[in-house]
Amino acid sequence: MGIFLLFYKLLLEKESMHHFKRFFLLTALVASFIIPQVVFTEYVETIPTAAVTQVLTLNEPQEITPVVHVIEKSPMNWSLILWTIYGLGVAVFGFRFLLNLTKIWQRVKRNTLINNNFIVRVLLKEQLPPHTFLRYIFLNKQRFESKNIPDSVIKHEETHALQWHSLDVIFIELLQILFWFNPLIYVYKKTIKLNHEFLADSAVLNGQEDYLTYQNTLLSYLSNDSFYTHQSVGIANAINYSSTRLTVFGKSFNIGNPYGQVKKRFIIMKKQTSKKGILIRSLFLLPVLALMLYGFSQKNVVTKNTIKDINIEITKTGDLLINDEPTTLENLSSEIERVNQNFGPYIIKNYTTAHILYDESQYKLIDQVKTKLGAIGISNIEHFSKRTTNILGKNEFKPSEYHGKTVDEAKEIRKEYVYNELKTDANHEPLLEIAWIEVKNENEIWFNDQQVQLSLLNEKVKAEFPLAIKSNKLSAQIYTPWSINSDITDAITQELRKLKTKSITVFMDKPTNIDKAFTLQGEWLNADNEVEILNIRREKDNLYWGLAQNKAVNFEKIGDQYYYFSNVNDEKIIVELSSQKGTIIFDNKKYIRKENSLRNKLNGTWVNNENNIRITVSEYDIYMVFDLLEGNKKDVRYYPKKRGNSYYFTYGYKDWSFRIENNQLVDSKGNYYTKLEKQQSIKNSNRIIRLAGLVIDSESLEPIVNVEIIDNSGTILATTDNKGYYSLELINTQRGEIYFDLTVIKEGYKSLLQKEHWGNVQSEITSSYFFGLQKNNGATTEFSKLFTRNDNLDYASVVKNKSIIESERLFNSKLEVAKNGNTNCIVEVNEAPYLVDATSWIKLNSTNDIIAVNDKENIPASKLNGYINRNNIKAMSPLENYDTAQFAVYTTSGDINANLNKRAFTTYNNLARQYNAIPIEKRSIPKSDLKILESTYKNMTSKERKAAQPFPECLPKENQDGASEEQMIKYNGLAKKYNSMIAEGGNIRILKSDVDELTYIYRLMSSKQKENVEPFPNFPKPPAVPKAPKAPNTADYADAEIERIIATQDTYDGALMLHKANNLPHNNTTYINIDGELKYDDKKTENTRVYIFNSDSSKTKNNPNLMEDLRSLEKQNAQFYFEGEKISSEEGFEIIKNEKSIKIETLPYTNRQPEIKIYKKTNTNLIPPPPSPPTPPSPLDYAISMAKKGATFFYEGKKVSSDKAIDLLKKNKDLNIESREKNGKAEVRITKEPVTIE
Repeated sequence: MGIFLLFYKLLLEKESMHHFKRFFLLTALVASFIIPQVVFTEYVETIPTAAVTQVLTLNEPQEITPVVHVIEKSPMNWSLILWTIYGLGVAVFGFRFLLNLTKIWQRVKRNTLINNNFIVRVLLKEQLPPHTFLRYIFLNKQRFESKNIPDSVIKHEETHALQWHSLDVIFIELLQILFWFNPLIYVYKKTIKLNHEFLADSAVLNGQEDYLTYQNTLLSYLSNDSFYTHQSVGIANAINYSSTRLTVFGKSFNIGNPYGQVKKRFIIMKKQTSKKGILIRSLFLLPVLALMLYGFSQKNVVTKNTIKDINIEITKTGDLLINDEPTTLENLSSEIERVNQNFGPYIIKNYTTAHILYDESQYKLIDQVKTKLGAIGISNIEHFSKRTTNILGKNEFKPSEYHGKTVDEAKEIRKEYVYNELKTDANHEPLLEIAWIEVKNENEIWFNDQQVQLSLLNEKVKAEFPLAIKSNKLSAQIYTPWSINSDITDAITQELRKLKTKSITVFMDKPTNIDKAFTLQGEWLNADNEVEILNIRREKDNLYWGLAQNKAVNFEKIGDQYYYFSNVNDEKIIVELSSQKGTIIFDNKKYIRKENSLRNKLNGTWVNNENNIRITVSEYDIYMVFDLLEGNKKDVRYYPKKRGNSYYFTYGYKDWSFRIENNQLVDSKGNYYTKLEKQQSIKNSNRIIRLAGLVIDSESLEPIVNVEIIDNSGTILATTDNKGYYSLELINTQRGEIYFDLTVIKEGYKSLLQKEHWGNVQSEITSSYFFGLQKNNGATTEFSKLFTRNDNLDYASVVKNKSIIESERLFNSKLEVAKNGNTNCIVEVNEAPYLVDATSWIKLNSTNDIIAVNDKENIPASKLNGYINRNNIKAMSPLENYDTAQFAVYTTSGDINANLNKRAFTTYNNLARQYNAIPIEKRSIPKSDLKILESTYKNMTSKERKAAQPFPECLPKENQDGASEEQMIKYNGLAKKYNSMIAEGGNIRILKSDVDELTYIYRLMSSKQKENVEPFPNFPKPPAVPKAPKAPNTADYADAEIERIIATQDTYDGALMLHKANNLPHNNTTYINIDGELKYDDKKTENTRVYIFNSDSSKTKNNPNLMEDLRSLEKQNAQFYFEGEKISSEEGFEIIKNEKSIKIETLPYTNRQPEIKIYKKTNTNLIPPPPSPPTPPSPLDYAISMAKKGATFFYEGKKVSSDKAIDLLKKNKDLNIESREKNGKAEVRITKEPVTIE
């Protein structure tokens, strides 16, 4: 950018070639941003790196100085600071630009407009010099109408408009917003605007305007105070423009002599540049442009990998030369791999040619060299003797057709040869196209540098070799590591046979020498805390992959050393390992094997009989759990932490630690604990989990024998028999929810870890579990399936569940076939339609089912394909029967519960709004709508209910159409449950919500429905409300107690003592005596508060909140009382101010006028005594009153008339009665037995 600007200042600015200069300046800006992005690519052929042999002297010790990289992190986040400053600059300059646009737009809107062809003249009331923006010319109205604006000025401004100079200004203004920090932008802006003035001046003078007159006109706009008047806004072109003026938010500041710029304009007016001068200056631009491209563009060197022939010469002395470089037979393989080091076995096998030139005396070495070449994979081998070459005149190796070619070029050459019948391979067989398939591990099949599923392999091959398949000219080569089971290659071969592949070859690499003494594989724990878990497994050959705290970790074994790939600085860092200690160290952390950890040794149940302490140690997720049981106390769970060689937790105010010593648990108190064996712990447990099932092959579903099932401590719980059947028991010694892990292990199969979290089940649990294991090289993944409904756990009962797994497997395979090759969300399996997404499915009733899409539109299932791609579905679910659609799919949100709740809420609001608009006397709600309203409203939270429409009141039952079928089922279930409980007798637990539900549904039922349902349960009456506490008898007693408490008790204890003194219930009433305030607070008495004010006691002070509370109640129009008589609020505050030792009682009623009662301390009870309870009626009087109310009477369980009942009570006064209400009617039961209330 600076070079272009310098070129302009030196060679172009003073020349009269203004249109070229305008084009140059704009092009220079654009080029300044484009040139650094230009990339010149240079292709360089790879040169094999020379082999380096390191020779160590065995007798001299090697000192290896470790290199430690210390990365110092700055406390300041400079990146954030700089981006913040940049963002603020963009915001400021962007605001300035928008402000200027707004000012111009306001002037256009508020002033008179005169259209003159393309140009619009805006007549301003302000005293501003003429200026232009786009096609608008802004002129002073007074001067324009009085014709005091010279024609040359108007011509000048019209030139700005006609040549669209404002577009240049807008462009540079936008660049200024983005690159406000670049000072060159401001220089470009001034230069471009100055050149606009040159163009406008040139247009005026070309109109035959006199130089002197025009110059005087310009000077008149710059003279005196007119210069200091701003030129409207910074984005307009003005007649008095000067680059020495700085404009900020509409304010102009002079930074130099403005007449210097005008002088430059005067000079340019008279300057004439010849065409020859323009041409010469344009030619000078070419080397500048070339310099810029060379100096500031990017150069990308791309390595061009070409296939190279291997030229091997066997000399007369038996020495070997590879491409004229000496080597040995032992190093032959490594040297050949170095030459073609960037190619895999596919290229080496099919496109690399080896030429062997030998001396006849050493012909025996040919077979050894060919064996070495064959081990590498080279099959194209030519050999000839030096004698033959001399006879034929061949002095050099003849390169093959693929030598020096890239892989793509070589493939094209082979492709041409395949369809040329004259071309054959080394064995004179017709050439075929090659489909190269690589098996990286048990789960990865690669074709064309892409991982593919086995089921999709043929489709990929068809797409790549359509002509070869059609012409029956396809061969396949399968490359696999030595450790891969042959089953997977057999499966690939079977798939390729379907394409009528002419030849299929399987290549297997040689096994790598793995260090058996020490390996990274396994589960490791951070030695410091034993919480951070690191799982490492072997990925391929010498590559390892681990998962530490849910972060991926990569390792590589080179020679006998392991390396860790650091994500911080992209380096390979040595992993320090010790096979003796069983530790590894990397990333500044030390890890030990889990089986050697302290937490593993602690697992189990430990007892100390002397102190009757029992500790059960187990694992919860990644943490340790100690369940402590002391004597007859409840067990308590602790989460200990590791400290040194022990685990500890805080017990009371001290740490209690535990360690292992001589296979015994020892605590910090000196207690020793013995570990219980499995059978011992069974005796103390009352929760047993019995599991049985089959372990089968995940692919064939055939049983697997001798499979071990172990727990998290490594104990073998069961082993499968010859039918794959197992049976085991798990003893849960902990309380609360049940956690346990099972690991299923079989050689040749991948281990299956089953983590279980069950509820707080108290009874014995019996379940059947099927485990499907995946072979190490198997294609079908592992699975497990739990069956909770089991008649028995013997083999005959368990094996019945296998048919369910088989049917599911068959269905899943059919579903995958139906989904293959399409993205449909409606597929058909077994002639039934299914709604599917990427991973799950829902069976439809028919293709006529309505699917709600994002709750916006309903679409028949038959039309959903093509409308939605199943891979875009984030959630789907069936809908309620009452909904307008049967199913819902969502592509916007995956939270299905939130989606369905929102849909139900909207449905409820629409219905409630509809029925609430109908007067209640005319309202009739159909059963279907009532069901929607009820079910939705019951599931709402209190917050949702407040936001929802009010629930519409239901009409009396005679106008309704009865309870729904779902309500009837719910009623029968609850009624049967409670009828059974009542019949059995004893203590029963009745939920109020169930009683409300039964009553509500029963009232909805029609008469016919009531005849065919369970009888309404004969619930006993709830227990009577406890009697109110006995109040103190006299005011003197209360006063004396209060004064005694204040005088003798601590301020914070006064409330409790007052409770005891006055026999008040401590759980319902709150008394607080703080800073002279005695409060009685009971929600049932409208938060009554009693204050002791202006007391003479030395321990009391005036409560600062009292007056605030009283003023608040005064604003609520509270009524004041003094000694029981009404007074005004002013009188009340006067008494409070002047009286000593008074009591103030505030009653902030919410349902009536609040009250403030003031008493002298010696004359009033603290709390008025409650009313005396009424005397209960005699059994005879009660029976007579209930007979008048139409009650039903029973005597010893048999129904009798009211007269009979009254007669019985008259004759026998020892009879007892019990009254209940059932279905809205009272029932009175008379019995000789005593009546008890439970």
